Amino acid sequence: MSVQSVIPFLSPAVQPRTYHDLKGDHFLHSHFLSPRYSVMGARTMVISACGILFMKSKFNMSLSGAIFCAVPLACGWVKLEYIWFIRAVRKAALAIFAEKSPVPVGTVTYMGTDPQAVKTLVKNPENLTKMCRGFSTGEQNTLLKILISNGRSAQTHEIWFEVFKVLAHSSSPLDLSALIKMISWHPICALYALEQKLVSSKGWSASDLIKPWHFVKDIQIMRALIAAGFEVEDAARARLAYDLYNYRPIGFESTLCGLFSLGAEPISPEEKFSCSGKQTLADPKKEGRVVLKKVKLKDLDDQPDLLAILKQAQESDELVSIFDERAGIRTLGPLVDIALSKEKFEIAKTILYTRFIISLIGAACIARQMRLPSRSFAVGSCFVLLASVGYYLLESWRATTHLRKIALEAFGHNFPSHAVTHFVSQDLSVVQKLSAKQLTKFDDQGYTLWTHLEGQKNPNFEIFKLVADQLFNKGDFFFQVVRSGHVKFVQYVLDNRPPQEIRDQFEMWRYVNSAAVAKFLKSRGFNLEVIGPEGMTPLHAALNAEYLNNRKIFALLAAGAKFDKTQVPKFDQLPYSVQFFCWLYAR
Repeated sequence: MSVQSVIPFLSPAVQPRTYHDLKGDHFLHSHFLSPRYSVMGARTMVISACGILFMKSKFNMSLSGAIFCAVPLACGWVKLEYIWFIRAVRKAALAIFAEKSPVPVGTVTYMGTDPQAVKTLVKNPENLTKMCRGFSTGEQNTLLKILISNGRSAQTHEIWFEVFKVLAHSSSPLDLSALIKMISWHPICALYALEQKLVSSKGWSASDLIKPWHFVKDIQIMRALIAAGFEVEDAARARLAYDLYNYRPIGFESTLCGLFSLGAEPISPEEKFSCSGKQTLADPKKEGRVVLKKVKLKDLDDQPDLLAILKQAQESDELVSIFDERAGIRTLGPLVDIALSKEKFEIAKTILYTRFIISLIGAACIARQMRLPSRSFAVGSCFVLLASVGYYLLESWRATTHLRKIALEAFGHNFPSHAVTHFVSQDLSVVQKLSAKQLTKFDDQGYTLWTHLEGQKNPNFEIFKLVADQLFNKGDFFFQVVRSGHVKFVQYVLDNRPPQEIRDQFEMWRYVNSAAVAKFLKSRGFNLEVIGPEGMTPLHAALNAEYLNNRKIFALLAAGAKFDKTQVPKFDQLPYSVQFFCWLYAR
């Protein structure tokens, strides 16, 4: 059966190119496999109108009755057409897959979007080893390998994951290249394959076992790799060398934190790593050729966070293990959720609320059995309510105390869990018990207490003061405080750090995202019209930037920045909202 033989049975509400691309040698985009909803809507309206006219003329029905009957019938007809389309395309794709020639990439892509077709396909084991057209050479390109190598192989994440589970359980164990591709493109599939032991490391060399660490970013996958037998001792060193070699010295600090938190061997900033760099050679024809060279990490001036992470990794604090489990308090049941693999470290509020309702009902029943006189009903009700609230507060206090104890122990680890650090950033009593060194620690995702505070809507000011006192000497700390958008934070830093220390005012305005902060800085004497390296004020630099930050533009305008259209050559191409506010404040 060919694709052409099923075309007459298909609904016009489907992209016509789908049937030609199904036999193509390129990956399909999701919109080729989706209905044209505008056409479906138009067909529904036309069929509804025809149905209404037919029912009124033939059955003498009223207008409302005709509409009531015709519209559902029209919707059902269009839905039926779409079901016919799905079945026809599925039948055609299975027929193409059964042909003797290698399977086209278009058909392979379709299989990644139809779990039902895949379930039919795996009934014949030969289909799983059949050659598919691919772009790599030297290996058997099966259906699973081609789908894994395509980062856009699914319409939706859930559909592709269901397809992967069916194929992975039916195919032979996954090899190294498949694992690396899953880590790069489909992390949830890599996690599932490792947990279900669908990856076989039989026959892998020591260098093969270290390769997956070059691509991993998610700490859940790191934990799964360790559980699957991958050694983590040299993982951080291998990952750092790989990133430096590919000249990606920015953005992998969180990965290193995760590796160190799981027991990777500490790295000294004095060590030399191979990385790519441009050197001027004697031969002019070869000038600018990329050659390997050795660099010391401490020579990377633009990596202060990286050096701080390496220093933290070398500290010899006693490691404290926190089990990934649901913990309870004595015999009262699980009032605390601790599941660090899922980033949970909090009070189980649902259980706590449930216990409160049960205690309230129970106390009311007891009061009823006591047969209090009617005049004492109000007193009895107050007693029941107070007893239930008291029980709720007691349970909440005990749960919070338990979490605080575990959090303090966790900060004895070099890289505490991200969930634990987030909890600590909201609890003043825990922060007050931390040492100065612990206040600036990185967690296993590369966050510090200040990073957590910066991302909160209403951070605790007392916690901020404790953290800020340790970060005044950090060069860009004031800029980060400005970016947070909290006027009280900016005021505290300025009151404890003389403004003359902030030399680069133009750089400071780049971090402004709040009109309140912009107005406050202006009131403290900072110049809104300072000229930057390119000869523009902060406002005009923001308007000419490749990526517009509307919040920054509106904040600068609200603070009184002067607007000059001649300084913005592409002003007419800016969004209408930006143009409107520029003209509004310019007047």
